[in-house]
Amino acid sequence: KQAMGYVGLILNICIVSSGLVYMAESLSLEMSVHCAQRRAISPCTCQYQQFTNRSTILISVTCERMISFQQVITALQNKFDTNVDISLKISHSILDDLPQLSFQQLGLTIQQLKLHFDNLSDLPESVFSGLGRTESFSLADNGFTAVPQQALNLMPNIRILDLSYGRILNVTTADFHGLNFVHTLLINNNNISLLEMDCLPSTLVNLHIGMNEIKDLN
Repeated sequence: KQAMGYVGLILNICIVSSGLVYMAESLSLEMSVHCAQRRAISPCTCQYQQFTNRSTILISVTCERMISFQQVITALQNKFDTNVDISLKISHSILDDLPQLSFQQLGLTIQQLKLHFDNLSDLPESVFSGLGRTESFSLADNGFTAVPQQALNLMPNIRILDLSYGRILNVTTADFHGLNFVHTLLINNNNISLLEMDCLPSTLVNLHIGMNEIKDLN
């Protein structure tokens, strides 16, 4: 009977332990799924995304109406594991301090980066350090008058590039040099009047170029 009692006790311990592990895993998953409610990254919010064709987790993080990029750093710095891919969107924000800072300071693996309606027009190359794994990059709805080629040099793995709704005047052969994987390019709704010969990547599958000042294509 004593032996049976020990067996029962061990079984109960195993069951309780398994239950605690299950609860911990469920809680962890729930925190990810409902991460939009996480106060740790306020005023930014986030949402867990699951794709059948992805082997890694993707979390979409949105920061709107920020008063500085330092505020973004304070909210997000090292808040996610580096094995988690982040889709980061910063929009309608005042980022006057961005030239003195960099995305590397966030300590995140940024797979997608969107900077929309942030009144950006020119940024040093150093700002974009730490984005070597970024595959989708958007500067739509800003004031760039030229393709930010130096920044793109730090993002060689870009597949999707969105520079639409800006003030870009020309596209040169050097602008997309080094982007060997880009398949989708959006440069529509700019002020482009000149496309230099062979300026577009040979890997392109989708090109959006309408609503510009282009009079002829060579």
